Parts: sequence; C-alpha cells; structure tokens
Amino acid sequence: EMLTKRISLSTSVVDGKIYIIGGYIPSIRPYPGLTTVEVYDPATDTWALATDMPTGRYGAAGVMDGKIYVIGGMQTWRYENSSPADGIVEVFEP
Repeated sequence: EMLTKRISLSTSVVDGKIYIIGGYIPSIRPYPGLTTVEVYDPATDTWALATDMPTGRYGAAGVMDGKIYVIGGMQTWRYENSSPADGIVEVFEP
C-alpha cells in the first residue's frame, strides 16, 4: 500500500520500479502540492521513500535516459487563486 495516500500524482518507471511523484492530499486545504516521492518495486511488492522534490507540486513527469524530469505543474490550488509551477524543471536520478 502506498505510504502517502494522494491524488493528482505523477508516475514514472525506471529500471522496473514505479516512482510516485508529488500530488496532493484532498483533506488538506488549500491543496498544497507534495514534495514526496515514493518507489514501488513490483518484484518485491515493497514501497520505499525516495528523496523529496525541492518543489511540491502536482503535474507531469517523464523519463529520458534513466532520469525522471518533473516539469511545470501546480504548487497550490485554490478555488479563487492558484500558484503555478510553470517553468520549473527538476531532474531526479534514481
């Protein structure tokens, strides 16, 4: 079971492991993006924490050459006002 239950997360797969990145917890308002990164290893059916992202957010991630790129996304969402993370690019090397 995932260590931090959340929604609007991003996922990436590197070397057979699934990385769960960011997202937010709907019960915490005004919906701040999480810095949390978790790793699921299907071979052992285990979850572990990885190094947190510098910028909490929910948004998009992609993999290239074994590195995970987290690009843009939203840092905080409110009904009346939002805080975009547009232009922020962070690279995670598992």
